[in-house]
Amino acid sequence: MGDPMHVAFVSAHRRSRAAVERALPEHASLTVTALSTPADAVDVLAEQAVDCVAVEHAADGTDGLELLRRVRDTDPAVPAVVYEAANADSIASDAISLDVTDYVRHGEEATRSPRSPTPATTPRRPTAPSRTSRC
Repeated sequence: MGDPMHVAFVSAHRRSRAAVERALPEHASLTVTALSTPADAVDVLAEQAVDCVAVEHAADGTDGLELLRRVRDTDPAVPAVVYEAANADSIASDAISLDVTDYVRHGEEATRSPRSPTPATTPRRPTAPSRTSRC
């Protein structure tokens, strides 16, 4: 089956980080590193093999666009997923202009099947050159 996919998840909210650390490995072969700041994510990206960066963009917490910019500056090939929290203003067009791999709005996650292959659950390491097939 191979090595588990390493996902760096960033959220200013402790509860979100804990929920993701518990839930994601149940749906796929994933190792989750939960981080509270974009700076922590950039450090992890520079020091470890990360297959995907996921960020919860929230009006009262993490700036998902800023992290997306920093990820693209650090390693443009790393897939990045932005999850827009319920209380955040829509950043979809800005995220797309920054070449986000996937964008999920609050409420949409329930309509996605965790068992179906998506860009966010396809490992990056083996060989695939395209960002979409690696996250």
